[in-house]
Amino acid sequence: MGPVGLAFLLALLLLSWGLAREVYAWIVVLGAAQYGGRPSPALERRLETALALYRQGLAPRIAVA
Repeated sequence: MGPVGLAFLLALLLLSWGLAREVYAWIVVLGAAQYGGRPSPALERRLETALALYRQGLAPRIAVA
């Protein structure tokens, strides 16, 4: 897991523990490969993390780059 993944994991943990409640304008998911229209495992993990953060109210929008 790279630095971006660790940052998402840390944010997810802090939000779940109630230690961080800032709301941001966007959650940005950096791209990775896709095969036949399906996301690579790395991209799928990023998208799942973004969705979890969105559902916890971190930001009202998700941008995928």
